[in-house]
Amino acid sequence: MARLLDKIGYPFAYISSRIQKRFIFSLFITMLICFIVTMIIFEWDQNRVHKPNFTRNTNTEIIDGKEVTTFVSSPFTDASHYIMTTFSTVGYGDITPRTSLAKAWTNFMQFLVLVFSLKLFEYFYTDSNSIQALVKEIGSKNALISDLNYQISTLKNDIDSLNVPRKKSTSWRNLLHKAKENEDVRRNATVLPVS
Repeated sequence: MARLLDKIGYPFAYISSRIQKRFIFSLFITMLICFIVTMIIFEWDQNRVHKPNFTRNTNTEIIDGKEVTTFVSSPFTDASHYIMTTFSTVGYGDITPRTSLAKAWTNFMQFLVLVFSLKLFEYFYTDSNSIQALVKEIGSKNALISDLNYQISTLKNDIDSLNVPRKKSTSWRNLLHKAKENEDVRRNATVLPVS
């Protein structure tokens, strides 16, 4: 459920879990019913290839001197594709309604999408727990930001009041040069015999 909430969006996480489950369940049932009805329409279209309710991908062949037109994909795949593109409001246009029945059914499904979108906004904006949680989180982040700004300004003032001259930065080349000088001094040193 947490992964689904991350994908759906940030505000949805503030709605109580009871409302979330009810919303997702009703959306699933509605999509399932729409899928079944659309699949029945597409199955019915299988026998009416020359006058279907929906324009779908067809394949025309000449067999025994007759022109035979068949649908490229099954009603199941076409129905699932059509439902997902309609409910997600993408609408690729590869499956389009042709008859009045098909147009009415498509408009009804688009109306359901609108109802579910409005219902989601209603759940979010009328759920007092979600609004209180959002306001509380925004307030705590604003307080944290103002506290950090105060600490930064205090540190800047402390640094400016010290007036300590800054050290020159020692580059790695200077360090290497000093190491070579020390090595030369060690080589030139005379070793006295121990008696």
